[in-house]
Amino acid sequence: MSILVGVTGAQSVGKSTFANGLARHLRSVQDRPVTLLEGLGERVRSLGIVVGSASSTDSIAAVYSAHLEREHALSEGGIVIMDRCSVDALAYVRVLNVNSEIEKSLYENVTRLMARNISLVIHLEMSPAFVTSTAAHETPHHRNAIALIIPKIIEEMGLSCISIDAAHCDAIQTAASKVLEIAGVSDEQDAPERIATEIIQRPCPSERQS
Repeated sequence: MSILVGVTGAQSVGKSTFANGLARHLRSVQDRPVTLLEGLGERVRSLGIVVGSASSTDSIAAVYSAHLEREHALSEGGIVIMDRCSVDALAYVRVLNVNSEIEKSLYENVTRLMARNISLVIHLEMSPAFVTSTAAHETPHHRNAIALIIPKIIEEMGLSCISIDAAHCDAIQTAASKVLEIAGVSDEQDAPERIATEIIQRPCPSERQS
């Protein structure tokens, strides 16, 4: 059975960089296959569909369809890192408020069904390091609203979650330890000679000052 890990958070909080780094790290410290499912924004935009603050009902439908297709194509086994997950999609449904009540109910139920397969949600916080970051296709108002509603959705659905500041030097190590705990292995028991793998991350404040 696969271990599905969803990386979630507002625009421009380092999700793609973090997901890539986490996948690299997990491959280096244990032997299970690690699959990285990249974000869906570019795929949806390539269809000529607007995403972000200007999203329409078609945009929401296209995003959900892409999520379902991406997860349906998964093979069983290993660790799967998802750059964004169904939690993000539902956050946009609630914040943008462009759907009918029937459509909203459908997306709520689809999200709950998809979320049952998620072993761990890694919520990347909008920490001071990211507050001033610009978010493509999204207004500051919508970005802040998404950042606030994602933790509420995670709590409502009772998902296993850790919240992390992706700018912190120990972010990937912290997340990897939790994933390996769920997988029933540890860095030390599975591949002790590979613990010193190189991880590209921002330095801690104390490291910047030195």
